[in-house]
Amino acid sequence: SHAFPPPPPVPFSPTQFGLPQVPRRMHPLSPLVRFGRSIVGLAVIIGASTASSSAASLSSGSGGLNYGIDLLILAFAALMAVISWFVTSWHVEGDALQVQTGLIRRKVIRVPLSRVQAVDVVEPLVARILGLAEVRVRTGGGSDADARLMYLREDEAAEVRGRLLALVHGL
Repeated sequence: SHAFPPPPPVPFSPTQFGLPQVPRRMHPLSPLVRFGRSIVGLAVIIGASTASSSAASLSSGSGGLNYGIDLLILAFAALMAVISWFVTSWHVEGDALQVQTGLIRRKVIRVPLSRVQAVDVVEPLVARILGLAEVRVRTGGGSDADARLMYLREDEAAEVRGRLLALVHGL
């Protein structure tokens, strides 16, 4: 009557929870949210610059050049937002959430699910208008290991949050 040891626990598979196993991009409108944030910042700078130099540009006739530079800056910000979306992906690999980003210098944020302390859904104004939300995964220790999924559909963000929490807590 020898008792056999119990079998080792079967690790929870991310596929059980419907989380992607292969790299997946954020929502296609993500660049618009990022670009929207840039527009607000640039509008403040351009507004202050325009107000302070409107008299000088009218007398010198260089107002068109200033607007051309402003448009060039906006186009560059839009291009950077699209490139950022194109090179950013996320997935669950084994026991960790991975977020890859970067065009020139590739950065991989690997968040061990065993260290996750909180999973939040955040809806900034521009994202909320577009029906998007950000999922923030917080860990213990430094913030270098925190991950941000910017941006997913609101319902998908809530679903990813629930599934990550279920996976983290072994439910």
